[in-house]
Amino acid sequence: MTSKKPKEKENKKPEFFLKIAESIQEDVDKGIARISSKDMKAMNLLPGDIVLIEGKVPIAVKVLRALGGDKSIGKIRLDGTVRSNIGFSIGEEVGVQKIEVKSANSVTLSPMQEGIKFSDNPTEFFHNKLMEKSLVL
Repeated sequence: MTSKKPKEKENKKPEFFLKIAESIQEDVDKGIARISSKDMKAMNLLPGDIVLIEGKVPIAVKVLRALGGDKSIGKIRLDGTVRSNIGFSIGEEVGVQKIEVKSANSVTLSPMQEGIKFSDNPTEFFHNKLMEKSLVL
């Protein structure tokens, strides 16, 4: 089960803490976190909600229910990319909080330096990489 910390009104610290576990293969590179139904209920989460994972670098991911029969109570299943981005490893505890999101009508990207070349269509590449992912601005 999740451990619950007291809320502090002025400090937006996470209310829930979960232990990191390895993701399932089908979630790799999709920006998905899996949490048990019991923990999702305690956090007032629905499948598809966005949560902020408070690692060394906070990151927003879409949350889905852990698969049936999965012993995930008190755990959050994250892939290696998300774990690397937050700077935490399997077995470590991270803060998790539901966040309110707004849908973007458009996102404009520009190279940070001149002369960057793409072998394929960059619009299609970024569209495929970013579609259905949480983007924090």
